[in-house]
Amino acid sequence: MNARPLLASLLALLFALTLSGCGPQCAVLKDDHEAFARKFQGGADSTRAPHLSIAMPRAALTEAIDAAAARIPRTPVDLPGLGDVGRYVPNRLEFTPRALQLSVDKADAARLRLDFDVNYDGRALFGLDLTAKAPITVNTSRGTLRFSIRGDLFESVTPRLDEGAARKLADALWGQLPSVARAVVQRGLVDRLAREGIEYLTSRGYALLRERVLKRIGEIASFEMGMPDVPIEALTLTSVGSGANGVFRLDVRTSLPVENGLGESSLSALAAAAAKSPKDALRVQIAAETVTALANWAMGRGKLPSRYDDTGKPSREGGVQVGAAWGGSDARPLKVHLWSLGTPQMCVYGRAAGVPTVEYDAAKGKLAVGIKDSSVEEFKGPALLRAVAFLPSVTQNMFDFSKTIAMKTQLGIGSKTFRVNLQRAAFDGRTFTVDLSTSTAPKSGT
Repeated sequence: MNARPLLASLLALLFALTLSGCGPQCAVLKDDHEAFARKFQGGADSTRAPHLSIAMPRAALTEAIDAAAARIPRTPVDLPGLGDVGRYVPNRLEFTPRALQLSVDKADAARLRLDFDVNYDGRALFGLDLTAKAPITVNTSRGTLRFSIRGDLFESVTPRLDEGAARKLADALWGQLPSVARAVVQRGLVDRLAREGIEYLTSRGYALLRERVLKRIGEIASFEMGMPDVPIEALTLTSVGSGANGVFRLDVRTSLPVENGLGESSLSALAAAAAKSPKDALRVQIAAETVTALANWAMGRGKLPSRYDDTGKPSREGGVQVGAAWGGSDARPLKVHLWSLGTPQMCVYGRAAGVPTVEYDAAKGKLAVGIKDSSVEEFKGPALLRAVAFLPSVTQNMFDFSKTIAMKTQLGIGSKTFRVNLQRAAFDGRTFTVDLSTSTAPKSGT
């Protein structure tokens, strides 16, 4: 029997079996890869919890608001109804801005409280508290949140009336009277005129302020926060705490499939840390699952490499396509999926896992990302790829992209833009935290 035809027949049979076995598997793996990539291109269901959050000390806004308050003019106002007494004493009062306070109520409005003192002869008689409600505008396509507080937004006023306001005014008026006038003007008349004057001012104070001050000052303060080009679904600005230790926190939800966002404990810790930070600091916190979701979205948009060669190096022509996932409470939570679909007879799927480590060397300005406890968890097809070789490269790119996202955050207050500089980056196994310092520069066009 001739061995050569038999060998050829066996090889042909083996090739046919290989084709019949690998063909269906290649189709399945290709469908799996397309479905995986498709769900990270926006519009997926996700947790209502924030995917990432940015916190900043209240002082950063307070300084800008104080500067706006300083620009509000002191306004003289005539005190009517003094009659004959008015011939002997000045009848000019002065509305003096005392303080501005900003708070934010959920996502729909920012509230500004503006305090005025009503002064006569250098004495504060009583105060007027005004409240403005400024609508917050969220532009999810541009990734911006903005509100502007103008003088014409103040819609309510509450007199801050001291018990002795009328007495203070009466004493001031009596003190201004020349001795010759006191012989013909009774103190009781001055007391009555002072009470009537205070009653008039408390009832008409808002109208006077609106006409003399608020209509003239235009915009008092403006605030805008810009996010980088990521698929944002919702932005919510809230104030946390009060006084010197208060912070403003911007919570961001993306349109990506993130099932586990930032929990209340993470958000509370974020606000607490920001409250202790310098006034020029920003702290950004990103849920681990958000990091992997953003990486997959970026790969689909060409912002991150999605193809690698068979040694795990990024390559536009590489035959291996990758994706990332987060395994939550798994011992090795970071998952890197690999598909090699270029050769029909050699289709491969693999999943490698590990624990990422993140350190930032501030002196060198370098973010170092590593992997520990790496392992191959699943493999389909001829074992020609060493799946764990892809973990370091994919993970480094993933966290570098997250760092870039944090650093593209911009804050605008009034005529200033606050630009950011990276100070620290860390990963605790659940959240990626980036600490930034801010420096100011004029807004473009100003």
